[in-house]
Order: sequence, then structure tokens, then C-alpha cells
Amino acid sequence: MAKSSTLRWSALPIVGVLGLGALAVGSGEARAGVDDITFDAVTSAYGVEFRLTNPSIPTGIAIEGSGPTTQAKLNSLPQGTSFASFPYPGEVGATINGPVRALTGLPVPDYPLYVAANSSNEAPEVGHYPGVDLTARVTDNLSESKATAFTDSAGYVAQSSVSQGKEGDVIAISKATQNGLRIGGILTLSNVLSTAEVRLDAFGKLTKSSSLTVGKFNAPALSLTLPDSFQPPNSAPIPNPFKGQVLTSPDLSYSDGNFFVAIPGTGSQKYPVPESAVVDAFKALGIDLSIQQAVVTDTAITAPTLVIKSVLPAPPANQVYNGETPVSFTIGRTSAGIIGSYTPASTDLGLAGDGASGGVGALPGADVSPGPVDAAGLGELPAIGALPGSVPTVDLAPAGGGSNQFVAARNGLELPGIAPFYFVLVIVAVLGLLGGQVLGYLGVRSAWKS
Repeated sequence: MAKSSTLRWSALPIVGVLGLGALAVGSGEARAGVDDITFDAVTSAYGVEFRLTNPSIPTGIAIEGSGPTTQAKLNSLPQGTSFASFPYPGEVGATINGPVRALTGLPVPDYPLYVAANSSNEAPEVGHYPGVDLTARVTDNLSESKATAFTDSAGYVAQSSVSQGKEGDVIAISKATQNGLRIGGILTLSNVLSTAEVRLDAFGKLTKSSSLTVGKFNAPALSLTLPDSFQPPNSAPIPNPFKGQVLTSPDLSYSDGNFFVAIPGTGSQKYPVPESAVVDAFKALGIDLSIQQAVVTDTAITAPTLVIKSVLPAPPANQVYNGETPVSFTIGRTSAGIIGSYTPASTDLGLAGDGASGGVGALPGADVSPGPVDAAGLGELPAIGALPGSVPTVDLAPAGGGSNQFVAARNGLELPGIAPFYFVLVIVAVLGLLGGQVLGYLGVRSAWKS
């Protein structure tokens, strides 16, 4: 579908990342402090992203959204922003009230299911609604946000944070969990956990990690034929004494690149099965299931995601919503990234950063000598995963070359009520996120179609 015909609500604001400078003095490493580390970090968590189309939607627009959704950004000035939302209509949807007010003069309130914080106020911004809790906070050394739908243990949660320790180390981490997520009425996912983390330590070393686990795929109509051999992680295949056995509604799980199944009568042990066998089993139900592997760059990481696609059958004839509905769900997208450089304290070698030779304002690739060394020599890299409507990276240098001026995207929410405009946004978002259940309540009980 052409870009112009897609209503892009889910905008993952992940910045492109640059090379990390590190300095060794003599035969040992120089340890940094808070004043020696220059950084710009961002982390985001998207619990579930959905996309649906239907002939009843005017002009064939595709509806996209996400939730719960969080983001946290912090740099070494220090400046930062954070937000939490559920459902998240994208940056444009969350802040469209300003342009609408200016153009129409109508008293359109802020989008209510969204809270944002910035460096101008260290008090947390909170939002409490039926079944939804949102929090965002920014201090000099911490930017964090959390969005919870239902409860922490029996619902959907997204968390993002960037923090700097007393020794200068920076941690950017995001986490998304889902429990009891029903898709299409025939598949329920339990104990889904996605994490992405990037650390910049006080020696100037950058490390990245990510993970995706699904505790259980509950699909009563699923039939899985056991393969000829098991494939343990990082080892040779093992002959399967149960080969050819068909398991109905198998106890199926996923952890960091491998599917596992429990075999009745063998205790609590779970056995690794090829992804192809699981994919074929779901295809028989009309569900296209796949795992998108982690995306790793020099200074950022996006965790693996679970992608589920199918076609919801048409509801009973009505005057509002008719026809089949192709849908897709991307589950557990978490990302983190740090742009970093290291300017150590003055030494006898004359390599000290002096403000003009590599402080906050020194950009990678600039002709600066002496100053921080771009060890990777990569210069500026393209944005990773940036989508239309993403929030731009916070500049490392203070505006105007003077005080740390900072313009926040928006402040907290104190709303007298919800305008009808936002009811439309929320209804459409919930329809997409819970499309299978909504159509089920309209009387549809048949399986999905591929």
C-alpha cells in the first residue's frame, strides 16, 4: 500500500547512532567520571503494534497503533524527555490538539491517554484511568516512563529508562511484558517478555544485549507433529524417540531463538523443536507466525519480535463494518541506543578535553585535535528503525551556545474531560489491538483464514 494511504500511528523514535570514542593511557585504561562522558541515549518499548485494513474504512486507509508504549531520552547536558501512553496514537495523534486549536479555534483538549515529562520539572507526570496507569519522570541523571494496562502481573506493561551512575556509566534499558494476550480468539500468549539494553561503562566500553521469551502459546486447535530429531541450542541434533507423534494443543514456548515443547508423560522437561515445524503447524490454523531476529548496530539494539498475521473473517452483515479484515501484530519490540564519547581529565600528555577540543559540542567526524578519538571511525550512521513522526534526538550542545535551554514536546495532563475527537482515536486503536475479540463478540466464531 502506498505510504500516503497509511495512517501511521505507531512511530518508533529510535535514533541513529554514532561511533564510540575510547582512550587508553599508557598500558592501562583511563577510568571516566560523570564530567568525562558525553552521551545521548534513547530507549523505547512497544508492547503490541497492530495494523489492520478493511473495505469499510474510507479510502482504504490502514489503521496502525500500539500500546502500551513508552520512551525515555537523556543526554549529558543534562536534558531529557519521557512519555508513556496506552493506546499510543503516535506523536502526531498525541499532540494534534495544538494545530487543531490554532486552525479551528475549537477547545480541543490534549489526548488523555498520554503523559510526558521533561527536564524543566523533576516532579513525575502521572495518569490514572480505568485499567490504565501511566507515569513519566525526568531528573538530571534519570529519565524513565511506565505504562500499564490492567495490572503488572495480569496485563500489558511497557517500561523505558535511561540513567547515569555516579561514576559516569550510562544504562539505557527497555522492557515490554504481556500476559494473557488474545489474538483472533484462537491463540493466547502468556508470559511474553522482551528486553533491550545498552550500557556505556566508566571505562568508555559499550555493551548491548536483548531477549525475547514467550512462556506459552495456548492454541487449543493447534496440532504439532514432532520432528525426526530435536535441535538443542548450540549443539548437534538429537534423535527423537517420539518422532511422528502428533500433539494436540501442545505446551509450546519460545526462548531466545528456540521453540520448545513439553511431551506428555516425560515430566516437566521441554524439548527444542525446529521453527519450521511450529510455523507449519500455525499455518494449518490460518496464522502466519514468524520471529524477526534482533537488529544490532555499533551502538544500538532492537530486540527480536514475534510477528503474527492473518485474516479475520467478516462479521454478520451490518451497516457499519463489513468484509474480511487482514491484521498483523508485532509483539515485544524494545530498543535502546547510546551515542557516546569519552573526554578524560587532563594528563601530562596534553590530551585533556578543554571545551574547544572535544567537550559536549564536539561532533563525531569533526576535525578536532586534540580531542576524543572516534575508535570505530564510522562517522554518522543512518537512523535505526526511525518511522514517520518520530521524536528527533536531543541535541548534545546547549541552544544558543549558552545556558541549557530546552523546549519540551509537551507538559503533563490536567484534563477536564475527553473530546469526541479522542473517543474516535481510542475506539479505532482498541479495535485494532483487540480486533479478534471485538469481532468475536459480534458473533464470529470461525477460524482465521490465511
